[in-house]
Amino acid sequence: MRTGVNSRFTVVVATVTAVLLLALAVPNLGPVVRAARAEGTWGTFTASRLSCVTHPGGHEACAWYGRFATASGAREVSLYGSARDTMAQGQALKAVDVGRPAQVYTEGGSNEWILTFALVLIGLGLLYPLLSRLRRRITY
Repeated sequence: MRTGVNSRFTVVVATVTAVLLLALAVPNLGPVVRAARAEGTWGTFTASRLSCVTHPGGHEACAWYGRFATASGAREVSLYGSARDTMAQGQALKAVDVGRPAQVYTEGGSNEWILTFALVLIGLGLLYPLLSRLRRRITY
């Protein structure tokens, strides 16, 4: 019976976890890079309502929802990174659409890419037991 990195259980669990992480992260690579650089279609976000959730321990997470308008049309979205005190109802600001259907970003972009790239790296790292096992089979 093998133990450690090359055990069948380790290979299966690591591979399944890697596939799940990569499935979550890889489709988001384009949008998070565009968001980090604030690249996309520019328009105006006008705040219409605030939505807040209070988590256990009293922490509150809020987001502003409203209308994002460009020369080609308008749609309802949320503003990434917004909080209770970042805007007021009816307030408008310049925002960028990076390709996400329900979210736009401020001129400052976002740091979402850090978590997304970390998930990709962890996912790739978790493929090591599988690759190690396959390499052993090929060389023997």
